[in-house]
Amino acid sequence: MWLFMQVLMPFATRVITADGAFPPRFGLYALLQVLASASFALIILEIRRERLYRADVPPPVLAQSLVRGICLAAVFGVSVPVAFLTASTGAYLCWLSAPIVLAVARRVQSRPPSAKNPPQAERTGRRLRRRRGQVAGLRRHASRTGSGSE
Repeated sequence: MWLFMQVLMPFATRVITADGAFPPRFGLYALLQVLASASFALIILEIRRERLYRADVPPPVLAQSLVRGICLAAVFGVSVPVAFLTASTGAYLCWLSAPIVLAVARRVQSRPPSAKNPPQAERTGRRLRRRRGQVAGLRRHASRTGSGSE
């Protein structure tokens, strides 16, 4: 999907620079950008979920790429109805907000986690330790009662 959007982008660029019927032309280009950014975010999610990255890739790289894809999809998505409501080139102002939205998202993402909401790795580590403790307790119980499988 992402690659197909890249193939269509030159056509959409030619359409948006043509004359007349601004909202549909603008909407076509923006929707292609939404689909490209959203499919890129889905690709990043799949890479993270299946661990399809090299071991030396720092975790923030994937997180930043995911936030970028989501933010760009949102900015371009918001610009489509603005183009139809204003019927002027004012919809381009939405696109100018993209660097601001990305900067705010990065700032929120880089905030240190609060004590109430520990990072995912810490929660997962606690869960694993708890499960290991439960398994060890079951083994001790089984060895004391003699009900272990031999």
